[in-house]
Amino acid sequence: MGLTCRCISVSQDFEFEKQGRYALNDLSHLPHAQRFSPFSYEGPQPFDVLQYKLDVSLAMAHDGFHGTMVITLRLKESVDSLRLNAVGLSLDTMSVDGLQKNFALRPATESFTIFLGAIRNAGDTLRVEIAYRRIQGFPRPSSRQGYYFFRDTIGLPSNLGYTFSEPYDARFWMPCYDQPWDKAQCDVNITAPSGYVAASNGTLLGTTNNGNGTITWRWRERNPIATYLMCLTVSQFAISSLTYVKSTGDTIPVQFFSWRTFRSGGNTFADSANFAPFLPRVREMIQTFSIPFGEYPFDKYGMATIVPFGYLGMEHQTMSTINRYYATSEWVASHELGHQWWGDNVTCGTWADIWLNEGFATYSEALWKEHIGGFPELKRYMLDTLQRFQFGSWQGAIYDPVSQGFDLFNQVVYSKAGWVIHTLRGVLGDSLFFRTLKAFQAKWAGKSAVTSE
Repeated sequence: MGLTCRCISVSQDFEFEKQGRYALNDLSHLPHAQRFSPFSYEGPQPFDVLQYKLDVSLAMAHDGFHGTMVITLRLKESVDSLRLNAVGLSLDTMSVDGLQKNFALRPATESFTIFLGAIRNAGDTLRVEIAYRRIQGFPRPSSRQGYYFFRDTIGLPSNLGYTFSEPYDARFWMPCYDQPWDKAQCDVNITAPSGYVAASNGTLLGTTNNGNGTITWRWRERNPIATYLMCLTVSQFAISSLTYVKSTGDTIPVQFFSWRTFRSGGNTFADSANFAPFLPRVREMIQTFSIPFGEYPFDKYGMATIVPFGYLGMEHQTMSTINRYYATSEWVASHELGHQWWGDNVTCGTWADIWLNEGFATYSEALWKEHIGGFPELKRYMLDTLQRFQFGSWQGAIYDPVSQGFDLFNQVVYSKAGWVIHTLRGVLGDSLFFRTLKAFQAKWAGKSAVTSE
């Protein structure tokens, strides 16, 4: 997760606090050693998801929507059923390879089981198709909506809908296998009323005017992605863009999705015009991080700037969600961009390994400071991180905060983990340290890794 805050109004009024999200409740049926083993990142499931193809239609007048999810998976062992995740969704039809199948909801584990009707063998590829609807009025916790919808009546320039899934909330807006160790390619097709812009992961393949007052935005992420990093963000945005040229010669867009204007405190702000000049700075960050981490691993880097949003940022793969009031914050931008390598390209294998995401994203902030101010600025920044421990403890281990009684996103996995990484740099020396980071990224690119690695 990116940096967190709690927004209590649409105006610029924040109360900072670290918020743990949720206990690992849907793994509670597993033995402790299997839940937290550093070697369990491929997971206990008998399949590997290869692709998600989501077609979703948003009315943008309320928080309901309907869609179709197609999940292509390959079996790792022979099975007669499949267990996937969904909460607060009406699963209307279910088929496997074109044949209707029975299924059973299991609310206690936020899952459902599909009965295949026969044994399917290891190596088989299955195509699961689910037509579903989001249930309006379902008793979701306020912080576990999965999909968040706000009307312009609260002072926004237009209605706004977006997803936020870390760690276990993708299941609240789409049927999926909702674990960080299982990554797949994805297509996300979003249909919304004309005038709305729908941002998501990967490359925009194009838009289709459906002739009925709606537009379909077609996105494809060809790199493996964890479900908590999939996203959609929809409003009446303007798109600001420039290009970044990789060392390979490939050109990718660097983009802001933001409102044209925003009213706050009786003033009107030209958001898209004010935020666009920050894009060259973001491009410079990409160039800077590509030296120690390896070339930027994706085909786009986008930022959708919104409020209300209960965090400063969230590193959705290729499409970070940024709190509108921090749209041009170098602190937030460097953290979320660092996550594109640490968390997105290489994802924590289990949530016990979350420090691999957050510690390296925190150290990305420090490396950016070092880039613009040299070693004195790096030193000042690392000392500043010590002040963040009002919410944490030096006594806590960076690995597996939940089992120690900490929130999952405690400062132990941010600031202390950043200091562990900085100390490792001091022990190894710069040359070996940075070669190690680049080698780690190359080895685990597109995969999930654990602390023992």
